[in-house]
Amino acid sequence: KNLAVTQSELIRNVKSAYYQLSFGMEKLKLLSFQDSIYKKFSDVAELKYKTGETSYLEKLSAQSKYQEIQVYKKQAEADIIIYQQELQKLLNTQQTLSVIASVAKQTLSVNTDTSAVKQNPLLAFYNQKILLANSQLSLEKNKYLPDFSVGYFNQSLDNVKGFQGFQFGIGIPIFFWGQQGRVQSAKIQTQIAQSDYENYQNNLKTLFNQQLQEYQKNLELINYYESTGLKQSDEILKVSQFSYSKGEVGYVEYIQSITQAISIKSEYLNSLNQFNQTIININYLTGGK
Repeated sequence: KNLAVTQSELIRNVKSAYYQLSFGMEKLKLLSFQDSIYKKFSDVAELKYKTGETSYLEKLSAQSKYQEIQVYKKQAEADIIIYQQELQKLLNTQQTLSVIASVAKQTLSVNTDTSAVKQNPLLAFYNQKILLANSQLSLEKNKYLPDFSVGYFNQSLDNVKGFQGFQFGIGIPIFFWGQQGRVQSAKIQTQIAQSDYENYQNNLKTLFNQQLQEYQKNLELINYYESTGLKQSDEILKVSQFSYSKGEVGYVEYIQSITQAISIKSEYLNSLNQFNQTIININYLTGGK
């Protein structure tokens, strides 16, 4: 049972690290996209400043946003290395690991009521401890009973063979006080094992319900982003870049629009990662893969 617990935890941790690495690489990709936008913004602002079409403040602001993204990219690259190292540790390999595919949305395939946690391996471990404690109690109680023995002998004496016989014996416990203490101790151990099982089962149900709430919360967010938010983000990017290039909006409004659009995409990635991590946790709690 302990082996099953370790295997289940390892599966959970490997999946979690894999999707975390996938999330990190997608986040870096988004920052690189943002970097290209601000690079273009910085170049345009530099050119406009040289031709006297814009102020020094706009040029300075453009350079500041571009340099800010460089810092965020370095942080994202460092996070990816951390996620890679975590996955390497879990898989016991020195090979550098990466994720080719983009972040995929997982599907929840377990029951959404608390009966699903009955297959949790750690719960089975605690149940096995109850069975073991009951077996120990039965063993101690059996020591009150008489101990029967039987034997057979066949020997020779002074080179004369044929001395055979059977031997029967019975051992009757005389002093019960020490054994009573051992029986009482075994009873307490069964109570402790039962209490541990019930406590973990209650905690498991609470964790399961909490993860279900997280699942529903992130599912609603993902549905919003996929149906509306991401489309709006693309439209904001398209319109704001076109308007700024035509001089229809100022640099402040342009930066605000770009920041809003990128923020929508970033929050979608965060929600998707949390959604996947929640499903991984639910599968672990219910003993699934």
